[in-house]
Amino acid sequence: MWSRLMVLGSVLLIASGCAMGPRGPNILALAGPGKPYEIFERDHAYCTQKALQTEQSSPEAKAAMYAALGGLAGAALGAGIGAATGSPATGAAIGGTTGVALGAASGTNAAQQMAAQQQLRLNNTFASCMYGYGHAIPNLPIMSR
Repeated sequence: MWSRLMVLGSVLLIASGCAMGPRGPNILALAGPGKPYEIFERDHAYCTQKALQTEQSSPEAKAAMYAALGGLAGAALGAGIGAATGSPATGAAIGGTTGVALGAASGTNAAQQMAAQQQLRLNNTFASCMYGYGHAIPNLPIMSR
């Protein structure tokens, strides 16, 4: 039973890292009037890099942290309950697995929200940079707080 619970806990911990952060801007930028394509490409690469530098935190790390903390809390609680009933090892295994599952679920949700906020900030930084170099950003959504 112990090995099955450990396998389940490991799978849930790995799955908690499935929330991915932004990999780059996902908005359209067009070359400004009279700007050669080579200049647009150079500016696009620079602005993409600049935007990515502003977003260094990782939603994946946040999801894994929630899963690990949930596992530790669950194992401690399970060991306490198990000790009271005469089986601390089983209680720790069940509590740890449950804690990882609940921690992974809440961590993934928090990481997805973090990734969406990061994407919006990344897009705004990219758009500001491209606009500053004289390029067009059609249908730019306005950032709200």
